[in-house]
Amino acid sequence: MNDLTFERGDTVEVTLTNTSGEEQGIANPAKLNVEVYTEAGWQDVRGWKDGFARPITDELRNFPAGAKQEWSFEFDEAGVVDLGWNPEQLTVCPGLPAGRYRFASAAPGFLDVAVEFDLVE
Repeated sequence: MNDLTFERGDTVEVTLTNTSGEEQGIANPAKLNVEVYTEAGWQDVRGWKDGFARPITDELRNFPAGAKQEWSFEFDEAGVVDLGWNPEQLTVCPGLPAGRYRFASAAPGFLDVAVEFDLVE
């Protein structure tokens, strides 16, 4: 991610490169989150439409040395929902206000990655 400031509807492109020289384990794609920084800390901007969270397993994905993983999404409600697992069951709540966000992938015991960026009006 080169640009760290976006407006609603801009395309966000994130590239993760394993520069460690060793294979790493990263979380499965279902663990991708777009989070907003609030007074309570980092909060996922998506929630389940019916209010009942589905379990997402912590499956290891091999990430070889030198490998790249790329993600691209429109920074609006539809683009953020489509990034997730089971997008037809997700919704963005309470919206996407201007502020500090981060794209994050995390699972216990695996490589945690996150990049922060700002949404401006």
